[in-house]
Amino acid sequence: MTRLFATLIGLILITSIRSFSQTIISGEFTNDTHLGPNGAVYIVSGDILVYGTDGPDNITTLTIDPGVTLKFAPYGHFALKIGYGSEPGQLIAQGTSSSRISFTSNSPTPTHGNWGSISLTEKSQDCVLEYVDIQYGGTDGSYKGNLEIYDPDGTNLTISNCNISYSESSGIYIDELGFDVDFNNVTVDNCLEQGIFHNNSADNAMISYLNCNISNNSEYGMMFIHEVNTQISNCNFAENGVNAVLCYPNQVGGMDDNNVFQDATFIEVEGGEIKHDSYWNNFSSSHEVNYHILDDIYVFGTDGSDSLTTLQIEAGTKLIFDPQGWHQGLSIANDSNPGQLIAIGTSSNRIVFTSTAETPAPGDWGGILFRENSQDCALDFVDILYGGNSSNAYCNLEIYGTRGSNIDISNSNIMYSEGSGIKINHEECDINLTNNNISNNLKNGSIHDWSDANTTTSYTNCEISNNGLVGLSLDSDDNIQISNCNFSNNGEHPIECSADQIRNIESNNSFQNENSIKVLAAHITKDATWHDFYTTFNVCYYIENGFGVSGFDGPDGITTLEIEPGTKITFHNSMFNVGSFYGQRPGQLIAQGTDFKRITFTSSADNPSPGDWGGIVLSSLSKDCVLDNVDIFYGGYNGDKMYGSNLTIQKGLSSNLSITNSKIAYSATDGVDIWSTPYYLLFNNNTIANNTEHGIHITSQDENMENCTQNNIYDNSGYGIMNDGNLWFDARNCYWGSNDGPGGVGPGSGDEVSEYVLYNPWLTDPLPVNISEISDPECFISIHPNPAKDYIQINSTLKNESPYLVTIYNNRSQIIYQHKVIINNYRINWSKIDNGMYFILFQDILGNKIHSQVLIIN
Repeated sequence: MTRLFATLIGLILITSIRSFSQTIISGEFTNDTHLGPNGAVYIVSGDILVYGTDGPDNITTLTIDPGVTLKFAPYGHFALKIGYGSEPGQLIAQGTSSSRISFTSNSPTPTHGNWGSISLTEKSQDCVLEYVDIQYGGTDGSYKGNLEIYDPDGTNLTISNCNISYSESSGIYIDELGFDVDFNNVTVDNCLEQGIFHNNSADNAMISYLNCNISNNSEYGMMFIHEVNTQISNCNFAENGVNAVLCYPNQVGGMDDNNVFQDATFIEVEGGEIKHDSYWNNFSSSHEVNYHILDDIYVFGTDGSDSLTTLQIEAGTKLIFDPQGWHQGLSIANDSNPGQLIAIGTSSNRIVFTSTAETPAPGDWGGILFRENSQDCALDFVDILYGGNSSNAYCNLEIYGTRGSNIDISNSNIMYSEGSGIKINHEECDINLTNNNISNNLKNGSIHDWSDANTTTSYTNCEISNNGLVGLSLDSDDNIQISNCNFSNNGEHPIECSADQIRNIESNNSFQNENSIKVLAAHITKDATWHDFYTTFNVCYYIENGFGVSGFDGPDGITTLEIEPGTKITFHNSMFNVGSFYGQRPGQLIAQGTDFKRITFTSSADNPSPGDWGGIVLSSLSKDCVLDNVDIFYGGYNGDKMYGSNLTIQKGLSSNLSITNSKIAYSATDGVDIWSTPYYLLFNNNTIANNTEHGIHITSQDENMENCTQNNIYDNSGYGIMNDGNLWFDARNCYWGSNDGPGGVGPGSGDEVSEYVLYNPWLTDPLPVNISEISDPECFISIHPNPAKDYIQINSTLKNESPYLVTIYNNRSQIIYQHKVIINNYRINWSKIDNGMYFILFQDILGNKIHSQVLIIN
């Protein structure tokens, strides 16, 4: 009865004042109602409630003709509400371009918040607003917008060609929508809060903004506080107070590149999840609008035909992260769902991830994380700057546990991290890093914790410089390739890695203002060549703890370390073992320097002292080792006295041992300690000097040694040679530091010799071990193949066409070949010669040594 009375009153008010130019209306409209005609003005003096089940469609409908104006009494907070309680309602307000419908204030000086709103409640159905103006509503505190939409029933809502302006709160407030809605050609401007405020919508609903103008709103043009599916196309954002848009990550993907931003700075992006394929357009280059990331973003899911949710970022895009000290940033995939990041910039349109601070600092944000299910991610022409916050991943870019796919990173700058630039941990995929700049990070440039043995990480053509600690810290036995990279000005080392990884540092890398490559404690288990970076770049290898070469690698089943001429290896309290008793693993050392590029094993100290390191141990499991033009200095650390010399020699595996043209000096104990005689020992043209105890100490030998002649042995504090056994040690034709021969059992004043040492005849002058004392360093001689089978080819740069004497000695110092030849492009053939180790010597017509080296025949 009450409803009927209110309805009658409403009808009476509408019909009884028709003769006036303005009609006053309010109350409950429970029957279908028509407001018109064109040009009519209605004064709304109270709330209007449209609801009921009138008409053939059982929905009470308010229809407003084109050209009608509804003026709401000011400061009354009155509203037009469609639907009420449990009963439906409908609003059909269809104006035209020339006859617009207007909802406004009745004040002669209207202002924001003069009245309430048009409220489409959850019981409103299939409403239509076309060519409608809604102005001066949105009373703050009572209403949330000029137009409020609260999860309408039905399946359609049409809003087009509307102007929604001067709200005291938001222009449009959407609490929830359960179906698709298009806002087409809608202008929302001059509102004191947001232009459009989205609270929530159903997961299956798509809200589209097409050709809209959103401008001059005091806060955001659009603000989303929940994940809402949106499409924003060809819209104009201008001069909104805070920023153009505040949204969630999924909504960014719905923003087409044809949107226009004027006088805007950011699109603010809350943290959240991207579960559908998403493309982020570049508004930075064209409109100087960046994405401002406020919290963590997670990309994962099985969207698309490839069942892989992908975030793709357009070239030129800039993402800036809030410097609040705890954001992780961008996370790709998770432990149960895949994810992909494709960020492909260009040289002129780089993609940037950085801090939003005016003065950015390392650690302003977290970084980018590729989780275990990230797949086939690619970064090209990307800058990742000022991340690596210590409360998160502590790096700009972390690759963690990634499985079964490639990650390609190229032409990118990874810089200014509070921790490391890159951290790779437990990855199970190939990673290709090409043409990147990994620099100015406070700790390491890139750090590896662990990787699957079947994967490869490659650094190619990278600049790795000015990092606080280490350029590349490879704390694992990963398969890592380092090629054509430049290292400069890193704080401690350009590279630190396990011994097995050194073989993957190619010779084409370069170094500036670097000291040493740090070799972490480990054994070399795979055949390796250590390249010379000392001659050109003054970069040596630094070994801090135990080190050795042993294993069963290669076709011969013996792990071999070959060291290039000119290489320098420094040690700190450590020892170099060739062959290992643990697991009975054999090892081989091939260290063949040249007259002008000697190989050096020495102390790492700035001011070295005898005993700084342990020395080299050629164990009983060493085989066919070669040391030629090698210097071994400042070893003989004897803390446990198990080994205590620069060079300890044990009886190897039925093997040859050649030590020639080398200098062994400044040991804290013996220079050379021979525990048992190798099967074949060639020990010639060496200098054993300035050792604290004996020059050579033979503790035991299995047979007389006849091939240790023509050496310099002098200035050793103990004996020159001490033989503890009763088998002869042949040391004839040696220089003992004095022209009158050795002391001890010898007749002279040189280094002393013990019993069972053959010393007569001796040399009255020292042998020149380093050819730089007597020859031209531009003279280069090469011999190939080596190892040889039935011939060798000799090439040289010698310009002198005079003949040179070429002599080949066997491992007992016996001459097996001697001939005067013009050695440039000369070939020596032999029909039969035993396999083994030989020594080849080149002398000029005056008898000066020009070149010498070990020759292996097999």
